[in-house]
Amino acid sequence: MLGYAEQLANAQGIHISEDKELRAYIEHNNDIVAVLYVTSDFRNCFSFDVVVAKSVQRKGLGVRLVDFAIQEYEYLKQTADALDYGELEYCVEVVSNAMRRLLEKKGFYVYDEDERLGAWMMRKDG
Repeated sequence: MLGYAEQLANAQGIHISEDKELRAYIEHNNDIVAVLYVTSDFRNCFSFDVVVAKSVQRKGLGVRLVDFAIQEYEYLKQTADALDYGELEYCVEVVSNAMRRLLEKKGFYVYDEDERLGAWMMRKDG
């Protein structure tokens, strides 16, 4: 499964860093068409990548995976709080305008921009 997920990310031009692990995927006609990778150091940073195949974009799959990532964050935040690890925050690098707009609708905001890479760093309070 992991190899197919990596192939999808590569086909979309998205680099998934080695510290991220595959958390969820969506299949259509026996093909992986959307994936969610997450990472958290449990101490201060929670990050995720969502990749959706071009053939199925704008069908709500990215929204479903973002919602899943937000639920994962909430669970990890409660765990970090219970273990007194400190404040867990989002630190999401976004390279797609569509994903940036989606995250803004979910309450995220841009706190830094890398014009060289065409990327935005986003977080969400609370």
